[in-house]
Amino acid sequence: MKLHIQHRLSDASVAWGDFLRLGTISHLQLQDESFAHTLCAQPEYLLLYLAEGNLYLVRNRVESMYNVGSLVLLPPEEEYHLYFPGSARTCAWWISFSGYSVTRLLTDSGLGSRPVFQLPPEAELSYHFDGILRQSMPSPTDPRCVALNCTGLFFQLIAAAMPYTHQRQTGAPAAHARMSTGRTRATALAVQQIQSDLAAPLNVEELARSLQLSPSHFIRCFKAQMGYSPLAYQTRLRMERAKDLLRGTTLRVGEIAAKVGYQNPMYFSSTFRKHVGMTPLEYRERFLTPSRESMQLL
Repeated sequence: MKLHIQHRLSDASVAWGDFLRLGTISHLQLQDESFAHTLCAQPEYLLLYLAEGNLYLVRNRVESMYNVGSLVLLPPEEEYHLYFPGSARTCAWWISFSGYSVTRLLTDSGLGSRPVFQLPPEAELSYHFDGILRQSMPSPTDPRCVALNCTGLFFQLIAAAMPYTHQRQTGAPAAHARMSTGRTRATALAVQQIQSDLAAPLNVEELARSLQLSPSHFIRCFKAQMGYSPLAYQTRLRMERAKDLLRGTTLRVGEIAAKVGYQNPMYFSSTFRKHVGMTPLEYRERFLTPSRESMQLL
């Protein structure tokens, strides 16, 4: 027996997308059957929860094995291969999400501290995933209400995981704990500096020196915490901000490029297309019609 449901949430989330955009929610249920699935590279984070069974995940040609209770945060722009071996029963959920303030959400919730968490049996998150899936199904309800409900349920999901993502590790030497705290603080300061002025050029060497770290060590720590190098992280934030401006303003592409740190509009458009899959004008046109429909509902 196999049940695999995938539902795209973006259409329902357009009205509330400046802070958080939900992508696709998926539910897999197996009984005495194996299943393989590939998640193509997308500009979204992915949160995967294994409620029952086992999972083999291949990322960058490296295979990792997860068991029941695993909560896994997968960074964007990478391809993942999932393999669920045949067992008595398998139940898995995953949801993708993005947005200009996602980094703040991951940091505050503790999800950004490491990529994998092992949750105890009492931390049952399936209820929250199921609520998002059910709420997002097509219905005559005002799509703005659907979007708001889905967003609220997603925050409830994150809140339900927080008691376990914020747990302190026991048994670690005090020196290691201090080093880990220092790396986390350095990364947080770097993130704050990058976010404070997206249009400013990023000098990684100067930023590392200001944090009293060597450039190579700083880049390793930053990538371990955030899933990106500092420059890739800045580019991603710039693209998210550009999407917000394309949807919410009438600024020309060249003006938006300058606001997010690109003096060459052609280079900005090329970078935008690489990350989003379409040109800035195509992206604006895509959201123009839904925006007008929403205005008619007011």
